[in-house]
Amino acid sequence: MRKVQCQEIGHTFGLDHVKRDNSCMYSSAAFVGSTYTPNGHDGSMVNKITDGHGGSEPTDDGGGGGDPCAKKNPPKKCGAAGVFRGKANWAEGYGSRGEMYEAADLVVSVSVLNGSLFNRMVGAPGRALPVSQAVLQIRATFKGKAKGVIRVEHTRGLGLEIVDDPAYVNGDNYLLYLRQIGPNTFRVLNPQGRIPQ
Repeated sequence: MRKVQCQEIGHTFGLDHVKRDNSCMYSSAAFVGSTYTPNGHDGSMVNKITDGHGGSEPTDDGGGGGDPCAKKNPPKKCGAAGVFRGKANWAEGYGSRGEMYEAADLVVSVSVLNGSLFNRMVGAPGRALPVSQAVLQIRATFKGKAKGVIRVEHTRGLGLEIVDDPAYVNGDNYLLYLRQIGPNTFRVLNPQGRIPQ
């Protein structure tokens, strides 16, 4: 369990699996031979990623992580210079829309009035994440109580883009499965809960 926790925490910092078993980031079905800690290469990759300089391509020393735009994605998907693009680890997953419906506080069809506006930083100094809000016009409500305009908050902003939770674009329409986090303010349950219409 400790090895799995170490690896999942490594993924939240942007680390990939490694080729050698001297790290918890080693990818093996049973983690045979892996340790309970990241290796030195993993540590240097975390430092590069979190200090804003981005990672580098994995080297042949068996380390992992690195810039997600280095080889896997065409340059046009990598955003502007200085913007870190990555995937998020979502706390909850759902097997069906029915499960999402049960978990949601609000299920609505919406149009985007004002796309992702940078709002504030959340978290400890030096480790804070940008949070943006989109202003949405409700077209139809399928569960919960909300009328008119709502705000949807998500992690993104100056220097950070989450690939599976991109910016909301003015005029786009979605079916959203939402959890309330404040007065007239919501979060999508996870990427499954944001369905283009």
